[in-house]
Amino acid sequence: MKSKSKRKPHTKSNQKLLSTNRPELMVKVSQRGTGNGLYLEGHGIDTNTGRLIPGTSVKRKLQAAESMDSVAFAVAYRVEQKYLECHRQEKPKADTFNEGLFTDALKKGIAENKESLKKGGRNGWNDETFQKTLTYCFNNVFPRLDRYGGEICEEDIYSIQEELIQKATESKRGKRNRADAEHSVAAQLYRADYIYKRLREQNPDLPRLDLKLDKIGPRIQVEQCKALPDKVRVQLAHILERLLSTPYGGLALAAAFMLFCGLRTSEAAGVFFRDIGYHDTFGSMFVQHQEQNGKITDILKTTNAYRSVILPKILLDFVDLRIAFLQDLGFSRDRIMELPIASAAGNPEILTRSNMISALVRELLLLCGITDDFLQVTRDLTDWEPDIVGEEKVIDVAAYILRRDFGTRACHICGFTMDEVDYLLGHAAKSRRLHDYKTPEKKKELAWKLERYVFDPDHSAHPAACTQTIEPGTEKEYAASQALKFRAETRKESEFSVFCQEPGDLVKLVLPPGVTPEYEKYEWKLCSDSPEARQSRPLIGALTPEALIRDWISEADEIDLSRWEGE
Repeated sequence: MKSKSKRKPHTKSNQKLLSTNRPELMVKVSQRGTGNGLYLEGHGIDTNTGRLIPGTSVKRKLQAAESMDSVAFAVAYRVEQKYLECHRQEKPKADTFNEGLFTDALKKGIAENKESLKKGGRNGWNDETFQKTLTYCFNNVFPRLDRYGGEICEEDIYSIQEELIQKATESKRGKRNRADAEHSVAAQLYRADYIYKRLREQNPDLPRLDLKLDKIGPRIQVEQCKALPDKVRVQLAHILERLLSTPYGGLALAAAFMLFCGLRTSEAAGVFFRDIGYHDTFGSMFVQHQEQNGKITDILKTTNAYRSVILPKILLDFVDLRIAFLQDLGFSRDRIMELPIASAAGNPEILTRSNMISALVRELLLLCGITDDFLQVTRDLTDWEPDIVGEEKVIDVAAYILRRDFGTRACHICGFTMDEVDYLLGHAAKSRRLHDYKTPEKKKELAWKLERYVFDPDHSAHPAACTQTIEPGTEKEYAASQALKFRAETRKESEFSVFCQEPGDLVKLVLPPGVTPEYEKYEWKLCSDSPEARQSRPLIGALTPEALIRDWISEADEIDLSRWEGE
């Protein structure tokens, strides 16, 4: 009788089959994704049967400087280690449901802070939804988490998800329709994941887990949550302007400092009107206070937090609008200078708390079109990538969104260097180059860059939104911008030159009807146009068309703010 030959797994051109130190184990490494999302996926293969070995899957993103072969061997090594770990310690059987770590945490969370668990969704869960969610967690999710304990891993979560789907499929309600079962389980796990994230906020020692099945609703990419859509930026800015003359104007102005300056929530709550310095079309302020437990302290967590930030023209206009409102209420300008900008709702003389600003920002973002899914992913990111201030983790969804959006705008549209962004955000500089950001020249340079993003043409110092007057016979040089708009005060001939940032860039000259220009065209090449020179040039993003911005602002005028308005 002939012995059966060992089955060799089939491999494709984008796959590798690698041997290991264990004769019964081989590793299949597959290439997945494209471009910047390229990664390798490894699976343990039983040499005798050619089948996948559960619990041995490994994913590894491929960096630009890495070779495919070296990463493949690294993946194979990790697969082997997971294989050995699985065989060293057998997992408890599926039907072993002993109360343990996770169920205890859930019971404790309900007993100590039940209301925080109930805040899922845009307006919170009603009693029925909340109770059904808890029942599902107690009966299905948390006992299965207990089964694995504190050593639970991603593969275990996959096993639990598959088990729940199979259970739903075989139930009478599921009617053996796997697609419907997946949808149902996904909805339940989405809510269970929210519950678990809130438990981790109360007990950070619990392991980081992502319970979501991602079979329901639109998938929000992580990178999307590090930048707001242009429409949301514009409408959020306009809503904040509308709220300045309401009882919630202090909270709105503090939120504006976060949006336009990248301040942390506690830093925005610690600003006083007297802190603001005026410089022509922009302002500046030295961050030296923060709110802590309802009081002002001048002790910040790190030395980097003490910094000078720039206030663009739109923020100065907002400050002036708020001051005018307070004067209408009867406050003198001298008295206003001693008031906090972040005042409590309805009382400009009382300091507000940081959490009130955060709550307002979250609600306004929802009004501007940000979804619950977006906020949920952001909550996850604040857990995984918190703002580390000193040795303390700052987990604040509002600050996470607005500070990372500030950094994204600054780098990809305004042309800031990473050193400049790190300084303005209060981060430790990554390079050894030190700059004096408090000099008038440096402040002016940063202010010009900051104006390259236009939130509202009526509140902007951008040379395309704020027309520049030119006089014949005068010479004036402007820093690089996406566009410039000029007006000649006289009918005399004017002469001007335009120089491009990059050779070959398009220059567009728009003149009033009936004006025929006489111009000379010169073609030339930059002498210093070397790769090194190009590396240091700023990245300046395109301008949003003015007509589109005004359409968004008109839409924002229709948003109902009655809950914040009043006497």
